[in-house]
Amino acid sequence: MDNMNLEAAIEGILFAAGESVSIERLCEVTSRSKAAMRQTLEKMQKKYESDSTRGIKLVRFEDKYQLCTKSEY
Repeated sequence: MDNMNLEAAIEGILFAAGESVSIERLCEVTSRSKAAMRQTLEKMQKKYESDSTRGIKLVRFEDKYQLCTKSEY
């Protein structure tokens, strides 16, 4: 799975979950190391934050991640 597909998989998992998902669970279902997953999630957070055309953001709660609506919406 390349990085774009990994990001799409993470996005799908987080969307379907509807609540925060632990980094361990994301690693388990994508067969990625914790370090690689954390790097991908940080990259995704920056993408969501910098893209003004998106109404969602990726939020970290301790060691869990969740897709949330941006506060301006």
